[in-house]
Amino acid sequence: MKLNPFGVLAASALACATWAVAIEPLWLQKREVEVPFPGLPPALDGIRLGLLSDLHAGAWAPQEHYRRAVRILAKARVDVLLLAGDIAGHRAGQTWKQVLAPLAGLEPPLGRLAVLGGHDYRFDARAVAHHLGGLGFTVLRNQAVPLHRGGQTLWVVGLDDNSDLPDRHDFEEACRGLPPGAPALVLAHSPDAVTEARRRGLGLVLSGHTHGGQVRLPFWGSILRVTELPRRYDQGLSRHGDTHLFVSRGLASTHRLRFFCRPDVAVLTLRSAPKA
Repeated sequence: MKLNPFGVLAASALACATWAVAIEPLWLQKREVEVPFPGLPPALDGIRLGLLSDLHAGAWAPQEHYRRAVRILAKARVDVLLLAGDIAGHRAGQTWKQVLAPLAGLEPPLGRLAVLGGHDYRFDARAVAHHLGGLGFTVLRNQAVPLHRGGQTLWVVGLDDNSDLPDRHDFEEACRGLPPGAPALVLAHSPDAVTEARRRGLGLVLSGHTHGGQVRLPFWGSILRVTELPRRYDQGLSRHGDTHLFVSRGLASTHRLRFFCRPDVAVLTLRSAPKA
């Protein structure tokens, strides 16, 4: 029997499209990463951060998708839960509050913190921030807050949306209450924050925004670039001098489409490391 090459090509295209639309967008990946943190006090060594980004609640993802993410973080026993923006989709439907409800079931000992992204502002930033407050989150808008463990303190510098115009983030204001030389990480929607964080000597930036490119090609990587950083920094862990950057691929998206770029739930374990 002779194979029809056009038929094979059509079948392959259909299989890839089915995978990219029906399967991979809901196939969560748990990403456990150890992050060296120069100057981290010994009492904070081993602190576990749960990171979710780009939830896009109210777009297309069902509540069970968010429940699975919460179950992963609960099993990982994270010390703090961090949301890196785009909590609601800019065209969020009526269900956006309901699908976020599982987040209230996770009560990490050091609390729950969030920043906003461009989609939150295009939707209704005030409503998103208010709802997150009701779920037990502190929404950081250019401010720093301390996390205490074992008599030591790790600061979280939360930037307001740094991914959209007009610019809403203010690094100077966000760092105003930060004690000189204190160990600090930055929570920001866009990974572009790493440039200023490095200049200020801050140890870690946690972000999202890129969705990891959402569609990635073998030997090439993502086909889209939405930051000023080179393509190789659009997902996962990278080092920039003494500052590390971790970029989440996001939990959902505006459009239900992913290829070689699974949505992720990140569990980051901080490890003390000497300063250069």
